[in-house]
Amino acid sequence: MTEKQALSRYYKISLPAMALYIISIAAAVWARDGMITSESVFNFWSQGNLGFARAIYYALVLMPIIALCGMAWAHWRFITELDEYLRMIQIKGLLFGLLCILSVATGWGMIEMLLRLPALPVFWLVPIFWLGFSISIGFIKAKDRGITYEE
Repeated sequence: MTEKQALSRYYKISLPAMALYIISIAAAVWARDGMITSESVFNFWSQGNLGFARAIYYALVLMPIIALCGMAWAHWRFITELDEYLRMIQIKGLLFGLLCILSVATGWGMIEMLLRLPALPVFWLVPIFWLGFSISIGFIKAKDRGITYEE
């Protein structure tokens, strides 16, 4: 399979999963804020039944997790469909993204413990990973094209 075909298949799964991730997080935050107030967001569906409203809310909270699993599966499949060289580039990017979240989690944990600063929400590790991954892929591909940063 060519890189273009693999990328097309990757986008068909990962882009809807990313959209579901973002939309479901926004919806869960919106629902949470509505449940904190006396008037529940789910009053229409639950007709005053707080247990049913909470069940809907819990299902809504699980949606970003499902979307993340979809993105991970799409990326796994994408990597396995590439040739060895392109697979190596992707794995280097994944390792750099993992190093980013390891550094941030460990570094902030030390700062948090020693300086008594507020905790970093674990939620931010996913965007940090993808940012580190994307930046590293850009640098690796630019280096392969012969672009240097010393000039």
